[in-house]
Amino acid sequence: MEQRRFRCWERKLKSNAHKIFKGIVGILSFPLAYPRALKIGIKALFALCLVKQHRHKALTAGAVESLIDRLAEFEKCDSKRALASVELLCRIPSGSADFAAHSFTVVPILVKIILKISDRATEYAAGALLSLCSASELTQRETLATGLLTKLLLLVQSDCT
Repeated sequence: MEQRRFRCWERKLKSNAHKIFKGIVGILSFPLAYPRALKIGIKALFALCLVKQHRHKALTAGAVESLIDRLAEFEKCDSKRALASVELLCRIPSGSADFAAHSFTVVPILVKIILKISDRATEYAAGALLSLCSASELTQRETLATGLLTKLLLLVQSDCT
């Protein structure tokens, strides 16, 4: 009996998971969103993307487009969470492919962020770029054209992990 209740609860949760991700992406995509709403939206997205099984749901809800659109607008603390979310989404092949499809937009933003916000943000941006470059030869060329090599040399000199 308990097992049947658990399965029923699990099915309800799975059916509502897509709605939850759509709501979070909706908050991030809303053009006139309040800073507090963006903060809550990126916190929620990051927390949910920490679980590997949720990353596909975030992708299908449109997280890639909303992150790309807002990445340059976030405040310092929220930028770190957004970059961590980008890196987590890039760790799965479909996530890398989705971000690589927007490489002309996302790569310059990620390269620009390196050494600008914080050491942790730099690590997230570099990790995302590594995943993107591993997935696509076009992205490799795009990153070289944006001056990534110079930034990487500076990273090596600054003892960044």
